[in-house]
Amino acid sequence: MKGFATLYFNQKIFFLARLCFEMGLRLDPTNQNVTDFDKLEQNSVCCKGCDKYPLKGIRFRCKVCDNYDLCKECFERRTEVHNAHDEFLQIPDESTYFLGSDDSGASE
Repeated sequence: MKGFATLYFNQKIFFLARLCFEMGLRLDPTNQNVTDFDKLEQNSVCCKGCDKYPLKGIRFRCKVCDNYDLCKECFERRTEVHNAHDEFLQIPDESTYFLGSDDSGASE
């Protein structure tokens, strides 16, 4: 998934890039039963603002710079950390990403 995500990201097809990054999170066994966005582990990602590795929680990937990610805390102070521009892709999107196991307990 990461290869597709990077391909779409580099082609500036951000919607598909986010879906691939999110699928990678979903397939990572570390995140199988996570029910809190702050506990999501983005295992191959380092925050460029504070060097947190692995990055936990939501990440913000710069749409302009090559391989530049910020954790939520650094993103909130991005004008101090990365003020060159303000174009970031949020991964995952809290409004559409479902946390927890795939079994929602719903009956068919």
